[in-house]
Amino acid sequence: MAAQIKCGSTSARPRQGSLSCRNSSARLRLRAGTEFMASILESFRAKSKPVHDGEPFSGLNLVSLRITPASVTLRNMIENSQTQGEAHRVELNLRDVNQLFNTIDPSPFREKDLDRDAEEFIVSWTREFPLREPVVLVIYLSELPVGKDIEPMIEQSVQNYFAYRARIIHMEFRQLMKDGRHSLLIGGLFLAACLTASHVLVGRASGTFLSVARESLTIAGWVAMWRPMEIFLYEWWPLRRRGRVFEKMSHMKVEVRKRG
Repeated sequence: MAAQIKCGSTSARPRQGSLSCRNSSARLRLRAGTEFMASILESFRAKSKPVHDGEPFSGLNLVSLRITPASVTLRNMIENSQTQGEAHRVELNLRDVNQLFNTIDPSPFREKDLDRDAEEFIVSWTREFPLREPVVLVIYLSELPVGKDIEPMIEQSVQNYFAYRARIIHMEFRQLMKDGRHSLLIGGLFLAACLTASHVLVGRASGTFLSVARESLTIAGWVAMWRPMEIFLYEWWPLRRRGRVFEKMSHMKVEVRKRG
């Protein structure tokens, strides 16, 4: 029969199958702490309420006040993610609308080319923004034309011009891919011929001239593959990105305002 042990007794000796005073007191303290925290949490669930600005708070409201910043931060994050979808602005300050277009171009107003400097300025700023986010062109003029609404005409002209530029880039991209396929075919055939000739020379008698010839054929064959590798690895994606930028700008909204 196990002997009974009293906590705090100096004469008690723990035996096998019994608990020591230290372990018993630690377990009691852990159980009491757990029950205390559970009661506090249950009290918070039942009695806590949000704290309003200027309202004095008690101990329970203090807990609610500590929770409030997290909800505010979450709300701010949601608002910031919504504002990220707003259109970016590219602003131009001009004396008159003629500065926007190429005055040498005899085409009608809606089909005129943009001035080179104006185009470079607009495109350079548009490329700084993500492709999926819209851009608005805001034009400030010293004096607005009297008696007619020029904003739709300018917007249509700008959109037509960048749509035309997008088509040109698309044609250049297709031509680049065609050149890449042709150069790949030519380079592949030349590389195969060089490697075949190099293997033929391997069976011949060894010598300095034959060694140089074999290495030269191998190097020349791989050098012939340089152009198709350059096209398919490096040249196509900047052209493709430029075309996507122009496609985006072909739908760009234009606002005309008077400079204050």
